Amino acid sequence: ASSTVRFKAPEISDTEKARTLSVASDFANRSEPSKEKEFMNVLLIGTGGREHALAWKIAQSPSLDTFYATTGNPGIAKLAKPADITVTDHAAVVRFCQDNAIDLVVIGPEAPLVDGLGNSLRAASIAVFGPDKTAAQLEGSKGFTKDLCAR
Repeated sequence: ASSTVRFKAPEISDTEKARTLSVASDFANRSEPSKEKEFMNVLLIGTGGREHALAWKIAQSPSLDTFYATTGNPGIAKLAKPADITVTDHAAVVRFCQDNAIDLVVIGPEAPLVDGLGNSLRAASIAVFGPDKTAAQLEGSKGFTKDLCAR
């Protein structure tokens, strides 16, 4: 199964949307999913500033059904339901995704990617935004990348 997910472009720009609704009110007032559209359950892994920016944008998606995020960032907690999981326990993450019908996992920090979390999720046929373990080494180890570039 392919792990590629394609998103549709919004019908109006984010700037136009921001003039009428704030992100928080848009998220809070989300209507029930229409049968005409395809909706996704998304899990965001990570608690830093990068992940907060990702959460802010993901929460705006008109294709979003339920949005979960790992716990630990109060800003992200305002946008997503808490997912109290340990990202180093790959089996627990896969179970959470299966139990909550997660369609896409977005992994922000490089540590879980270097640890192979993306590989474990893909092996369970769960779509992942992030590189596999081998490619993640480029970001996770400057020494590895320097040696690779030297070769």
